[in-house]
Amino acid sequence: MSVTTDLSRATDESLLQSCLQNADRDAFAVIVDRYKNLLCSVAYNIVGDISQSEDIAQDTFLIAWKDLASLRDRSRFKSWLCGIARNKARAFVRKRKPELSDASEQFAADSSGNPDSETVKQEEESLVWETLETLPETYREPLILFYREDQSISRVADKLELNEDAVKQRLSRGRKLLREKVTGLIEGTLTNTKPGPAFTLAVIGALPGFLATGAAAAGVGTAGKAAGVGGSLAGGALAGTAGGMLGGLIGWWIGDQTARYPEQRAANKRGMIRIFLGVAIFQLPWIALGLGWWSPQQLGAGTYLALQLTWMLLFFLFVGWMSWRIGVANRRICRENENRSAPEIPPTSTRKFLQRREGRRWNSRATLFGLPLVSIQFSDPDRDFSGSGFNRKEKLRLAKGWIALGDKAVGLFAVGNIAFGGVAIGGLSCGLLSFGGLALGGVAFGGLTVAGVSLGGLALGLAAIGGIGIGVWAYGGAAISWIASKGGFALANHYAVGGEARAKEANNEIAETFLAGHPVFEWGDAWLRLLQNPLAQPVMWCCILLPIAAILCIGYRSRPDAGSGEE
Repeated sequence: MSVTTDLSRATDESLLQSCLQNADRDAFAVIVDRYKNLLCSVAYNIVGDISQSEDIAQDTFLIAWKDLASLRDRSRFKSWLCGIARNKARAFVRKRKPELSDASEQFAADSSGNPDSETVKQEEESLVWETLETLPETYREPLILFYREDQSISRVADKLELNEDAVKQRLSRGRKLLREKVTGLIEGTLTNTKPGPAFTLAVIGALPGFLATGAAAAGVGTAGKAAGVGGSLAGGALAGTAGGMLGGLIGWWIGDQTARYPEQRAANKRGMIRIFLGVAIFQLPWIALGLGWWSPQQLGAGTYLALQLTWMLLFFLFVGWMSWRIGVANRRICRENENRSAPEIPPTSTRKFLQRREGRRWNSRATLFGLPLVSIQFSDPDRDFSGSGFNRKEKLRLAKGWIALGDKAVGLFAVGNIAFGGVAIGGLSCGLLSFGGLALGGVAFGGLTVAGVSLGGLALGLAAIGGIGIGVWAYGGAAISWIASKGGFALANHYAVGGEARAKEANNEIAETFLAGHPVFEWGDAWLRLLQNPLAQPVMWCCILLPIAAILCIGYRSRPDAGSGEE
């Protein structure tokens, strides 16, 4: 008894050291006694069943005993325990099948009392949970633990790793949400059902005779996690690249069909060969992963994901640089051939079709503050596609009005290859609300977005949501931020929640509490749910293609017959 008393004053780190070195059951008994209220409360907060919550807590301690060697940072032991308990509780809720451990069967609570009193007790517990279940989890968990910890705010704050002011606030709000007629019943039931000495005896009695190879098990678990992440990402990379290659082929075909000089076709062909070689090199790691030639466990999950993001960014930069070079080469070839009056190659059927159309140019007579209400200024499509527009006398035409549509558009509502305005839509767009391949502004949607609120494939901004999100707050497949991140790979200075998370507070109660209810992460969750809807993709394509079709109809028309008198 004196040894146990001395152990009760020991720190978690020293108790864990004793468990690892000597398989010290007395030391682990102190740990169980120290955290049994916390784990039972955490489990009860999820499953809503007192008996099952104790079974889950007991199983959690047994798992902790066997896997203790896998815990690298012992200062996070409490968070580690809570994480195990929450995962088991959520698994139980999903399955709704009680899974009693050997310990719970061997040391089940004595139920030989009066059957009528047992029935009443069960009804009371059911009523308590029905009431508690109506509370948000943020308020419910501290409230449960408050009565399990003898109504000590400081102990609740310590167990949940919160400050006392936060605990007081949550308790106050939680109580206000409870119906007054059952408040007394809840307090009495929670106080009387906290785990007693038999709980600790049940756990210690069920401990294996030695600490299992926890470190080896942890290594296998980490490797399996990384392999799972790697396999899914490899499949996504292969599928995404296939779509990108198809788009590249279409782009190359259009360039070949609209070329005016043979040197253009040769330059386009060289550029596309280089891009496809780059794609092949980019695919090598995924191919090797798919064939089993290497495994992410050789690097570790965090290192693997970081290298993958770097590899993807380098590939995007390469494709962008090569596309820019192809455009520069086309304009240079057109300029040189025009200067020496070189003959053009016979036009293809595609180019003949474009030559039969012309861009519209029209300003409304109605004006406001000197600007037309509507301005439409489109150049001929043959000039745009052939890449020679920067060399002819006719430059990109500027539409400037309250509603502006053109090669370049400036207006309250602007649509064009380059668009600036309140609402801007274009290949390059900049506005308070902007949509485009490259979108800049207050709120931006597109492939690459830079904005206050940024939603895109690569999103940069104060609040960034995308495949790769980088910002003050970030949400995405890969999320990198200064304050808080959430995603498959989440990196932040302060708070991070994700499959692989790195931050001062990562994948724990503090981080989850900070992110809970934050608008950026609520928007991110809503966007993810939307994308998972089977109708989302067709609807999104319609939203993209229908406006493009409408702009083509507005911006271009059949070229009038010669001598008709029209422009």
